[in-house]
Amino acid sequence: MVSGDPELLRILAQQVEADGGRARMLPVDYASHGPQASLRAKVEFARAVEVLGNAGYGAFVETSAHPVLTAPMTETLENIGVEPVVVGTLRREEGGAARVLTSLAEAFVRGVPVSWTSVLAPAERVELPTYAFRRQRFWIDSVPPTAAAKDVTQSWRYRVTWPVRPEVPKARLDGTWVLAVSSEDELTGWCRQALESAGANVVVWRPGSSTAGLADAAGVLSLLAVDESAEPVAATLALIQALDGIETPLWAVTRGAVSAEVGEGLSAPGQAAVWGLGRVAALEYSARWGGLIDLPEVLDEMAAERLTTVLMASEDQVAIRATGVLTRRLVRATPSRSKKVWTPAGTVLVTGGTGSIGVRVAEFAGTRGASRVVLTSRSGASSINVPGLVARLAEMGTTVDVISCDTTDRAQLAGLIEHVGPDLDAVFHMAGVGQVISLEDSTAETLAEVAAVKADGARYLDELTAALNLSAFVLFSSGAGVWGSGHQGGYAAANAYLDALAENRRGRGLPATSVAWGLWGGGGMAKDDDGRLERMGLRELNPARAIEVLGKVLDGGETTLTVADIDWLTFHPVFTLPRPSALLADLPELQTGAATEDEPGGGELVQQLKALDRAEQEQILTDLVRAETAAVLGHGSTDEVEADRPFRDLGLDSLTAVELRNRLGVAAGLKLPATLVFDYPTPELVAGHLRAALTPLLGSDETDPPSVIDEIERLQFALGRLEPGFDRREDVTRLLRGLLSNWIGQAPAEETAGPELEFGTATQEEVFSFLDAEFGSAGPTH
Repeated sequence: MVSGDPELLRILAQQVEADGGRARMLPVDYASHGPQASLRAKVEFARAVEVLGNAGYGAFVETSAHPVLTAPMTETLENIGVEPVVVGTLRREEGGAARVLTSLAEAFVRGVPVSWTSVLAPAERVELPTYAFRRQRFWIDSVPPTAAAKDVTQSWRYRVTWPVRPEVPKARLDGTWVLAVSSEDELTGWCRQALESAGANVVVWRPGSSTAGLADAAGVLSLLAVDESAEPVAATLALIQALDGIETPLWAVTRGAVSAEVGEGLSAPGQAAVWGLGRVAALEYSARWGGLIDLPEVLDEMAAERLTTVLMASEDQVAIRATGVLTRRLVRATPSRSKKVWTPAGTVLVTGGTGSIGVRVAEFAGTRGASRVVLTSRSGASSINVPGLVARLAEMGTTVDVISCDTTDRAQLAGLIEHVGPDLDAVFHMAGVGQVISLEDSTAETLAEVAAVKADGARYLDELTAALNLSAFVLFSSGAGVWGSGHQGGYAAANAYLDALAENRRGRGLPATSVAWGLWGGGGMAKDDDGRLERMGLRELNPARAIEVLGKVLDGGETTLTVADIDWLTFHPVFTLPRPSALLADLPELQTGAATEDEPGGGELVQQLKALDRAEQEQILTDLVRAETAAVLGHGSTDEVEADRPFRDLGLDSLTAVELRNRLGVAAGLKLPATLVFDYPTPELVAGHLRAALTPLLGSDETDPPSVIDEIERLQFALGRLEPGFDRREDVTRLLRGLLSNWIGQAPAEETAGPELEFGTATQEEVFSFLDAEFGSAGPTH
């Protein structure tokens, strides 16, 4: 579809018709995607379809007066290895109930459930005809008892891993790259040299400077997060906002912010908060966010080369180490097999303890044997949850103190811990505040509001209890810090800090556990009153079962864990709609994988063709194409479908073309391109293509060698079956271009070849002449 000046469009249509194509002016009175309209952003319909296809969706219904998207949707999905069901509803000049029912039937016979009793009047069932059908088993085998009885909470457990990315060749950086720094130091010099060695022109930018000259930059590499004295999160936010309107990728660099290898300590939890902010930036500024890079302790030449390759790759959360480039992934976590049971030996302190979740944690501590539970919150004993909790814990023999305390005030926390006394055995930090605000509207102050309760409170508790012999130090984090959540930049940053602090404490030999929770049921900071989150795939955790998981986490001595009940097939398409994300790529639910396609085979059709000679095979296939074309067009017989007449003259449009392709694919057992009737514009040419594709199953006939056209069609069919990620595409392109160039350059123009040229016996000159006669001279090449 082309949109633009009407007069120019008419000229283009005439040229297309003159060249044998088909063009039609659409009578619309608006400018769609043309110079007459100013659209705010690309629709990205194709990528939306790809996201849905990769997420496991296989049935698509276009609800419109006439389907115009079914063909491109089908082709888009097939290009990513999905075999979809794509149907319309109404059609041009077919706007009645009969067309709707036909469309429903088309979906139904391809496996889409349809509630027929809702659309049809009561009727009697009739027996199906007795001729053979193509069969496919759909029954689900019985589930082994052990699998059926599997604890559902095991499916809630996730952890972050860092697989090593295969090494890639050195990258070349073109254009100007910007180093954003608060001050120039050794790291600045190393990064500058790394970029310049890869070919980049490097300029340095400092906070407060103008960004007017950065519009043409190829990329921005920010080192602001490494300077922890300058509030890494606030500095990074300010840079994101300063680059507003500048479409250049921004990469944020940290050093020691993640624990990417076994046994590796996490030395900079403050910088880790930038990773939480960056995951939200990837969602809110998808077009101009580059990614997050954690640099190694040793900055050598190999690390420099790996840095430049990351800047030109698709992974956006990486750690560069001596072992290679490590990429961040969320995977399922296997429960610990530890037989230990965490039992508190004294007092358990619970911050934010008077909320609905805090009350459950307090009761959990009581059931595990805590002699005393101290609950803190800003509201103190005035919370409505307190009286009932005190009574229940008293029955367990556990005393309860409820104290008003502001966890953002270090002095108040110090006084609280002194009040608790030396028998403090465990800390559960649950205090926090929610905040919904875009990064565009965020300020250093709004970031501080969230960080003060969550991150600062955790840091103070860490500092004030580091010398105590605690049995547990538990931080309640959130999935927002693990994968990011739109309009929750400060919240994600604070929670990412909690996860990093737990890793940091473990590295110092101190107990620490951080659990990044999903959506709690029964009341919590995140509520789903309108069901919006559930529609996105985020299901509420049963509170009682969530507490069970918490107990197992403490029993197993785990450091960081994500606990969430997520329908990934629903969540993933929504999450990756702004931009692709490799973070979730290794989850089993999303493994579409490189599933191999079934080998070509038409079952009964192949058996029928095997018994025939070539001419008879071609006739059978031509009759098949004509019959299916007649069925698609609604003809009662094939009389009106001539074998050598172009499909466009027969009345096929883009919609019926795809329908014909689908019917032929089923009949022949082949995966055929959505552009089949455009690539082979007559029934007899499609029949020839089918025969070429089926040749491997028909057996060879030495007395009837394939023609050069057969061979070309077989090559075209083979190329069409390649996966989109085929890694030797450039090699194939080079070979094909060289072959075509040689044929065009050497073909004698004066010779012609008859239509019955056989590839197996033809001379080189005959082949060249045949191609010239069939396809015409290509003229000069440039």
